[in-house]
Amino acid sequence: MITPINPDAALLDAWRSYSEILWADHDGRQATPGSKSACDVVINARANTPAGVAAQLRLALWTNAAEPWLMALALGGSVPGQREKVDRADMIDRIIWSAIEALDALEPAAGQHRTWLDERNKHLAFLNDDDNEGTDREAIYARLGILERQLVNTPAACPDDVVARLVHVAQTVIEGFEPAEGFCAQVVAEAQNFLALGSVEAASVSARQAVDPSYRREQAA
Repeated sequence: MITPINPDAALLDAWRSYSEILWADHDGRQATPGSKSACDVVINARANTPAGVAAQLRLALWTNAAEPWLMALALGGSVPGQREKVDRADMIDRIIWSAIEALDALEPAAGQHRTWLDERNKHLAFLNDDDNEGTDREAIYARLGILERQLVNTPAACPDDVVARLVHVAQTVIEGFEPAEGFCAQVVAEAQNFLALGSVEAASVSARQAVDPSYRREQAA
């Protein structure tokens, strides 16, 4: 499998390593050569993506944090009453966290498509099980609608996302539905980009045909 070129790969790997160290060493004072090396990469790297900048800001937030809940938030932890606590936090911490949230919204996390597809399949299996007849299904259908929109509308961010999207397309056909041509063309283009499979040119033509009827007439003329 071909790994996409991410200009911040080293920075993000260093932050993942360092954040794991910080989870284990809550006060972060027991520095080791490995932790110092990872920390130095995060500090000194020139970030080129929203995720890279967000990682550096998370380190800044953790360094400035005076309370355990804020340290956990900086490391990606789930904090009960998060919004209320952030609203009462130091002004610098609030500014940093606001920037992190904005950056995270700009760049979807890689690897989410597999999680969404797995959840979708579990819900469908539940609905197809005769033993679950009579169950209130409205909430399940609502959740399936959300998952379907996420799977269709969120571009792939890594090779694993592409595989999940291709499987989703295949399952949709097996289930008796016809995926939109434009969506299929996008997935093929992503496969070419991340996996060196498929034809971007063919996908582009297909996408144009799907949204522009005049193009089909031009080709037929």
